[in-house]
Amino acid sequence: GASTLTQQYVKNVLIEAAVRKTDPADRAAGIAAARVAKGNAGLNRKLREAKLAIALETKYSKDEILGRYLNIAQFGVSVYGVEAAAQFYFSKSAADLNYLEAATLAGVTQSPTKWDPVNNPKDSQTRRDRVLRVMRDQKIITLAEYDAGIALPVAPAAEGGYLNIQATDRGCMAANDVASSGFFCDYVTKVLLQNPAFGV
Repeated sequence: GASTLTQQYVKNVLIEAAVRKTDPADRAAGIAAARVAKGNAGLNRKLREAKLAIALETKYSKDEILGRYLNIAQFGVSVYGVEAAAQFYFSKSAADLNYLEAATLAGVTQSPTKWDPVNNPKDSQTRRDRVLRVMRDQKIITLAEYDAGIALPVAPAAEGGYLNIQATDRGCMAANDVASSGFFCDYVTKVLLQNPAFGV
C-alpha cells in the first residue's frame, strides 16, 4: 500500500479536483474514489495513481513535484499547504523555518491527525524526534543540533516549546471563497475521515 511522493501528490490532486465539483453526489463519489483503499477498487486506484505519477515525472522534476505536493499536502487536522502550516504553527513563512520547525512539519504529513502538533503534541514530538534522528544520521544536522532539538517539547513557546499558534483561516473555508461550499467541503471531509468504509 505504500506510495511514492508523486503518487501521494496525484492522490491529493484527485481529491482536490473532486472537492471542487459542483454536484454534491459527484463530489462525494470523487473523494471516495480517490481514497478507496481495499479490494479491487483500491488496487485500481493505486494503478491509476502510478500511471499518472509516471506521466507526471516525465513532465516535472522531482523538486517541482515536491513543491507542488507541499502546496496542497495536509499538515494537521485542517491545515493544508506548507506555507499555511508554517503560518499557523510558527507565525512565520515556510522560507523562514529553522530545522526544528521543518522537522516538525515533515513528520506531520504521514498521518496529519495523529501527528498534529496542537491536538497530539506528544505523538508529534515522537514523530519529530524520529525525523531529527534521520537528519542527524544523514548529516543534515549536527549532533549538537539534534541534542538541542530533542530537548525542546512540541508545545507553545510559553510552555517552553517553540510553537507560536496563529489563528488563520484553515481547511475548506480558507480554500474556497463561497462560504456554503466551504461548509459542505468541511462536512464531507469529516464524514470521510470518520467512516472506516472509506478506508481512511
